[in-house]
This record gives sequence, structure tokens and C-alpha cells, in this order.
Amino acid sequence: MASKPLKPSTSTDNADGSDSKKKKCFTFTVKNQLRKPEFNKSVIMKIENEKSPLIEYMEKAVVDDEQKRLMEKFTVTYYSGKGYFIEAINDVRGTYLADKSYWLIRSDLKKTDKGISSFIPQDGTEVLLELITDGPDDKCE
Repeated sequence: MASKPLKPSTSTDNADGSDSKKKKCFTFTVKNQLRKPEFNKSVIMKIENEKSPLIEYMEKAVVDDEQKRLMEKFTVTYYSGKGYFIEAINDVRGTYLADKSYWLIRSDLKKTDKGISSFIPQDGTEVLLELITDGPDDKCE
């Protein structure tokens, strides 16, 4: 007796129960509570290339209508050997020389030692760009 050929499986589940076709994404937040205009905006961004640094997602956010509510523009300066440094987001500048304020990258609420040129968002992470200050008000005495 001949056996019937097996139909190919249409399931996308892996052995661990996860969906192999599931899009990889991260939550991207931009926050400024130091100076006017204040903002705290978040979007979910798809990871299309697992090797893309954060600056590429920033570039996408300003040209993609769906992501534009995150940031309308940003300015950076390139330093040889170090990469890009954020000067301003939505015209809000870090003024390190005046008050020690700068744009910090956090991943899952932890400071990262990487910059926007080398930080690569991972699936499921929460990435925060926040204007902070290391000025005297933040120091313990």
C-alpha cells in the first residue's frame, strides 16, 4: 500500500514555540525634560538589518512618516575614530561646556558606553535617547 505524501508544514513555530517569521523590533524613545520644548516620545521600530547602528534608525525616523512623531530632525558632529556625536534633537541642544548637558543612550534603562555610530539595537530592547546633565544639581555632597 502506497503512503500519501506529507504536506509541507505551514507552521512557523520553532521547537521553543516562538514564531520564526516574527518581525524583530525595539522600542525607541527620545526624552527631554531639561529645557523647552520638553518631549517624551516613543515608537516601535522594526529591525531590518541586525547590524545597523542607532544613527541609521534615527535617520529613518526623520524621513519615515510613520516614525516622524519620534523626532523631526537631529544634528550630529563626526569625530574621527569616535563616530557621530549628537548635538541636538528637535532643535534641543546638549550644551556640555555651559551646563554639562548631553544626549545619553540607555538600553533597557542602563547607560551604554557606545555612541550612535556603534550602538546596535537588539530585538525586544528599549532604547532611550535622553538629554541629561552632569551638572552640580546631580551630584551628591
